[in-house]
Amino acid sequence: MEAVQTKRAASLVELQAGLTADEVGKRLEVCLRHTEVGQRGLAFYLADMDTRRLHQAVGYSSAVFFAESRLDLSPRRARELISIGRKLEDLPAIDEAFCLGELSWSKVVRLARVVTPEHEARWLERARALSCKALELEVKLARPGAAPRASGDRKGLPEIVFDVRARVPALAHRKLELAKEKLSAERGEAIDDAAFLEAAAELILQTRDDGTVKGREPVDDSLYRVVLTAQGDASEGLCVESELGLVPIDAPVGSTVGERDAASCRAGERSQFIRCDAEHVRPDALSAGPRSGVDFRDIPTPPRLRKRVIARDGGACRNCRSRRGLMVHHIRYRSRGGPTEAANLITLCTACHALVHADLLEILGGHEGRSTLLARHE
Repeated sequence: MEAVQTKRAASLVELQAGLTADEVGKRLEVCLRHTEVGQRGLAFYLADMDTRRLHQAVGYSSAVFFAESRLDLSPRRARELISIGRKLEDLPAIDEAFCLGELSWSKVVRLARVVTPEHEARWLERARALSCKALELEVKLARPGAAPRASGDRKGLPEIVFDVRARVPALAHRKLELAKEKLSAERGEAIDDAAFLEAAAELILQTRDDGTVKGREPVDDSLYRVVLTAQGDASEGLCVESELGLVPIDAPVGSTVGERDAASCRAGERSQFIRCDAEHVRPDALSAGPRSGVDFRDIPTPPRLRKRVIARDGGACRNCRSRRGLMVHHIRYRSRGGPTEAANLITLCTACHALVHADLLEILGGHEGRSTLLARHE
């Protein structure tokens, strides 16, 4: 099947040796036009795939990853095509000039770097009058979104740029790709490697030792997720998907969790522990994209409230005073109607949090900052 498709693609251009110089020149122009039309098609369909998140339907995490895996395009090239495809949606005159053969694809690529709808007509006129090399200089001297310079206003030198290259392991490369996708989503447009590196450098330079970043809020989060499925209402347990189907996480397994945990694993204990400080996601959120305009996530404890409670408790577990693995626990469980407010929250480390849910540690009181803990002996 692939061989047939290759032959069909090759048949679009007739290959014949021994032609005259004029005929060879004409054939080269035809081949170039085929190539440019193909680039426009790639830009259109990759941008459409990225906007509608169609890559998820065929098992890819992003349109860039799809282009890299299925089309043998480099990530940088794929991002450039997606960016151009989106910009041409707002530049119909430039797109039409290309379709009519008045502009080459090389000129369209350069125009997409700086042109906005406001000055589209002026840039199109300038592009028609200049060679590709002269247009490249005009683009370098212009600011993105600005009109082209007047003919008598050509002072100044092109912007000085540097070529930065690096070889990174597969995991580091994937992290960079995810970070770039996240920043693109936040800005609402695809960004290239240069814009990403500049943003990363600014972020590091604006970061102090305590993690505070001007204009951003540090995220205590992980790149990895374990999704648990709820059974029925909030009072029932959680399940994890496995090869055997949904397996309840509350079932004690001595070989896995140890004899002590197995002995203390009462009905719904682990599920209550996880529900206390985990992120809740509605099932329909799994099929909706981040650009759907709907926030399906229900974060039990708002980040600011969580910080305030931890600061109130001295930045340490209220039971053992550990400063590692801190969690904000609902004194009256949320599944039992407990409110998410400071008076009903207390700071616990992971170990003490587990003891509370195992009924081996009891919280007395409930007034803000006055809760005490009492160990139970059974």
